[in-house]
Amino acid sequence: MLFLRRWGRSYDVVVDQVNTLGFLAPLLSPVPTVCFIHQLAADVWTFEHPGWVGRCGRVLESVCLVAYRRVPVITVSEDTRGDLARIGWRGACAVAPNGVDIPAAVAGDKSSEPSLVWLGRFGARAKRLGDALAAFALLKERFPAARLTVIGRGEPPQGVLPPGVAVLANASDAARDQALASAWLLWATSVREGWGRMVAEAAAQGTAAAVYRVPGLRESAEALAGVAVPADPVSLASATAGLLAKPPEELWALGLSARRRAASFAWSRTVDIWEDVLKRAAASQSQSSQALPPTVDSVVVHASPASAEPKHVLRVSASDPLRLVCFSDRGEVS
Repeated sequence: MLFLRRWGRSYDVVVDQVNTLGFLAPLLSPVPTVCFIHQLAADVWTFEHPGWVGRCGRVLESVCLVAYRRVPVITVSEDTRGDLARIGWRGACAVAPNGVDIPAAVAGDKSSEPSLVWLGRFGARAKRLGDALAAFALLKERFPAARLTVIGRGEPPQGVLPPGVAVLANASDAARDQALASAWLLWATSVREGWGRMVAEAAAQGTAAAVYRVPGLRESAEALAGVAVPADPVSLASATAGLLAKPPEELWALGLSARRRAASFAWSRTVDIWEDVLKRAAASQSQSSQALPPTVDSVVVHASPASAEPKHVLRVSASDPLRLVCFSDRGEVS
């Protein structure tokens, strides 16, 4: 924050990425601030930290967000925009959905037997891997040949897993894509998401998703030809059984529809929305001129230490380079 106070005027805009807690840039920055937020943590707090720690964290998040209520915000879903409106956000809110890279061809053929993939972060209670395992045990009663592959980063689950469950820990992108392409369905069981990136990644490989009907997942599944169900293992198993009972060709068609829809989520669309918001924010510091600047010359971004999202560096203008400075727990990156 000392950097921001000393050299902040060298930049046109500060982008403060809020992931659970932000850097309170609106209170400290000498230039306009734009808030970038994927989701409210909300009930994730109580899942990850049961008891008084989770309750305090949820209150602290709400208190910290008061500092941002009047600044422009960029988020990734209508679900998050609705959450922000409900807590009294008064600034302009733009939705810039995450893009997804669509390969020229999927990474493999569908498996011969019913195959499911769960994709998430091992060790994160809010991803609810246990729910997926419970749903799979129920599904096996009707489809004994079914298989479930759980893919994630971090320490894989310990102990004895149900028959038919395979673990793919810390896999390469190629191995992940091959598993997604061969699966008949993706499962996602999170408490909430900003946007279901795993749903889009599966769609890019021609695989539709069955997800819990929670913020972020519901929206991404509906946008990408998936199915959203009540957030419990019984409902997930029942809905999946209904899909698997149909001729496989119908499920393949659903996956192809998901892939076609995913093609509309291009990164260029995301960049266009960001460019518009950044230009307007940069223009707001000069009340004497109502014209929008032709380019944004420099931006400083504060990335929350809790963020696990990949960062894409934006180039706002084809003729003028964008200088991006990112603050995170790993220091400053130019």
